[in-house]
Amino acid sequence: MEQPGTDIDLLITGAEVLTFNDANTVIRDGAIGIAGNKIVLLGKSDEAATRFRAKNTLKASGMIAMPGLVDCHVHTAQQFLRGKLASLGNMGNLREPIWKRYLIPFESGLEPEDVYCSGLSAYSSMISCGTTCFLEAGGPCPDEMGRAADEIGIRGRIAMSTMDIDETLPQGFRLSTSEALQRSESLVKRWEKHPRVNAWLALRQIIVNSEKLRLDMDALARQLDTHIHTHLCEGTYEVEYTIDQFG
Repeated sequence: MEQPGTDIDLLITGAEVLTFNDANTVIRDGAIGIAGNKIVLLGKSDEAATRFRAKNTLKASGMIAMPGLVDCHVHTAQQFLRGKLASLGNMGNLREPIWKRYLIPFESGLEPEDVYCSGLSAYSSMISCGTTCFLEAGGPCPDEMGRAADEIGIRGRIAMSTMDIDETLPQGFRLSTSEALQRSESLVKRWEKHPRVNAWLALRQIIVNSEKLRLDMDALARQLDTHIHTHLCEGTYEVEYTIDQFG
């Protein structure tokens, strides 16, 4: 328990605080006390006034305070493609599969600075609508995603796209199995100490991932104690491929 008069950095008062605890408690005229990067109080505003001295106070009467939202599947590198596929669709039928016909070629033309700027756009938009954490599905230049996320101040998990089969992929987007594993492992290790932005492993899609890559990526995830982000059953073409290949 903090002692009366404890100094904190920020005190938010007057909000309806949604705790999302097991009892779904709502604190009316609630207060949130923050010291450094930790919440040290969820309570009533009058209680906070007697316990804390805040460097900054935000009066939030008539507003709701709740935990941040999580975007569980985002493609940072595709942000500047917003609306483009819809406009193409209005001109006729899009060629399937869209991810291979449009999204991969678009990503293959991006420079690292493009991905960084795309990240700034994506993550600032998230923050503005209450999304405070994202899970990247896997794309090019993941370190640039991390750089943008670090600067915006959002929490997230970046990931690198891995594809080790399919001769029709754009040049430079198909990796050897060993290279996909090595680069993915290095990415996770580079970001493991960051307080908000870390890296996961990723498998782009079963159609462009060999069985060896899938199995070795699973083993690598266990070794690094991390997760794998992937796509599954996005279209009937993928379901049919899986049935044909694996029954």
